[in-house]
Amino acid sequence: MKLLLLLNFVFLYFFLTASSELSSIYTPQSKIVFNNTQINLGSIPRGSKHELSFDFTNQGKDPLIIQGVHSSCGCILIEHIPTRQYLPGEHGSIKLSVDTSNFSSSFQKNVVLITNNKKEHHINLSIKANIVERISAYPPIVNFDTVDSSLIDAKNISVKFDPSISINNITYNKDILEVVTKNKDSKSLDNKSKESKSSSKNLLELSIRLKNIDFNKDSFIKEDIIVENSDINLPKLKIPVRAFIQPNISFSQNYIEFGGVLQGQTKEQRFEISSRNGSSFDLNYLGSSLKIDATSVKHPEDIISVKVEPTSLDNNKYLVSVRLKNDSDKKSSISGQLNFSTNRDTEKDIKFYALFY
Repeated sequence: MKLLLLLNFVFLYFFLTASSELSSIYTPQSKIVFNNTQINLGSIPRGSKHELSFDFTNQGKDPLIIQGVHSSCGCILIEHIPTRQYLPGEHGSIKLSVDTSNFSSSFQKNVVLITNNKKEHHINLSIKANIVERISAYPPIVNFDTVDSSLIDAKNISVKFDPSISINNITYNKDILEVVTKNKDSKSLDNKSKESKSSSKNLLELSIRLKNIDFNKDSFIKEDIIVENSDINLPKLKIPVRAFIQPNISFSQNYIEFGGVLQGQTKEQRFEISSRNGSSFDLNYLGSSLKIDATSVKHPEDIISVKVEPTSLDNNKYLVSVRLKNDSDKKSSISGQLNFSTNRDTEKDIKFYALFY
């Protein structure tokens, strides 16, 4: 009798264990079937907006859950309820909104679905179209790249448009940009005249310059020129303007790495500070801040010293010597920064790192 009870217990244990393992590896038998996984919009005007729907049916045996829908482009807005279940035989749809304002030529964008069926986990949907531009700019972006204090050349772009389109206005940040409009005959046009003279040419030429630039610090210019026009789909043609401003004063390095410094040892690092355009300037060392194992030191000058020497008669280049002395009797992590300024209102912090051991 005891043997029979023991056998029943062993059988029940293995049955429950096997059932648990089968449950953990069970894959829902949902199956999503789309009427169409690709939508071709054909030839469409730039700036047009489209509401699309990918319709599907759950042809599986278990409820279908669409766990996520992801787009490869911010131009696509997705309407989707991630917690909804679709019973076997139930219909559903993925609704999308597509904005073509920033497209040109032909494009194909993908949308990826993730479902609860592990065997068909990812499903790709695609949208194709050929963009017809009734108004466009070439080049499509005004890129000044890296700009220093030397002469900044103007950038020229051309705006082409259909004869039926009129240019109404051109707006931009007048504090930073200078935009001169010209027609094909290079006659300057007044923005307030609505550029009516250029409509007959179907071509508007723009000459763009940067102005009021502060060359005393690193900065990035991110502006837009807006060409307002009568096109129904793209009434505001956006032309991005980009530039990275490089300051007049150049530091040969932005941080100092001393590495390991033995007890009783002094290490020295050097770097240069110079004027990019060769003009003279006054350099001032304002002092330093220093931490040992994240604890601030009241008198960092006892540990780190800085010497500044001009290396040219015109005072357009300086050599900075930095000495770090380890008088500590324990291992420590050292960090801090050196503070500099010039008579051109340029301020710069040079960070430094070391390990005392």
